Amino acid sequence: MAIINGRGRVGARPSSGGGTPSYDADALAFFTAASITDTTQMSAVDTLVTSLKSNNLWTKIKALYPIVGGNATAHSKNLKNPSQYNLTFTSGWVHSSTGMLPNGTSSFARTGFSPNTLFSSKDNSGASYYSRTNRAKNYGVPFGCYDPTPNSFAFFSRTTSNTSVLRINTLNFSSTVLTNVTDSSGFWTLNRSSPTQESAFKNGTNLITNNISNSGLPTAELIIAASNPMQPIGSPSVNMEYFDNEEYSIFLFHDGLTSPQVSTLNTLVQAYQTTLSRNV
Repeated sequence: MAIINGRGRVGARPSSGGGTPSYDADALAFFTAASITDTTQMSAVDTLVTSLKSNNLWTKIKALYPIVGGNATAHSKNLKNPSQYNLTFTSGWVHSSTGMLPNGTSSFARTGFSPNTLFSSKDNSGASYYSRTNRAKNYGVPFGCYDPTPNSFAFFSRTTSNTSVLRINTLNFSSTVLTNVTDSSGFWTLNRSSPTQESAFKNGTNLITNNISNSGLPTAELIIAASNPMQPIGSPSVNMEYFDNEEYSIFLFHDGLTSPQVSTLNTLVQAYQTTLSRNV
């Protein structure tokens, strides 16, 4: 069972004197970087941080974008470390209190890292995101990159044939295919926690675990809302492909997670979205 905010409830932690809430130091650093002053938003982020820590998930997260604040500057900030890996948006995004929405034709966000630089092992990596949009598109990629090897780290969300395609550190032509995907909205976790298996979860439920060997961590920069074919960090942003058009309200990149850890993470993220009145 997930521990929410260390006490099994959602809300800001009271100060020792019972007055103004005291916040976790990592949450405070994010509030400063993102210029967050709304108390509901601050409470939601603080609860998320402290709950991730009390459930031993915080150290597994490499980058975390809570997508709160309603503008591009706030949405760009990395909660795990606001001085590192902040997003750079192209034009075509709509930023609001419910999340960030790419246009599906040209917009994407640069992360400033590749899977090869972010993760320590090709056997131990993953990504999670919350989509507020049910859509079918050939093909839309919430996150993606591949390099000349070609090692691939990507997820193709619901297509018009109701399939999804997962590639976590696999060769570009090796895929785990999910069938009967009729709704792209919800909280997705795409995961590799062993050399020979990759898994897809939605709202904490395992949809598929496939025996597919890893090939390596891609060296291309990982992109949100599109796929980056082969361009390393710092290269000109050209030739992106598979643009997505889902509204995102959280994005995480993390080590590979066990099924119980995915379930716990889902509970915490669902509570976060509910507090902000943007759950679907």
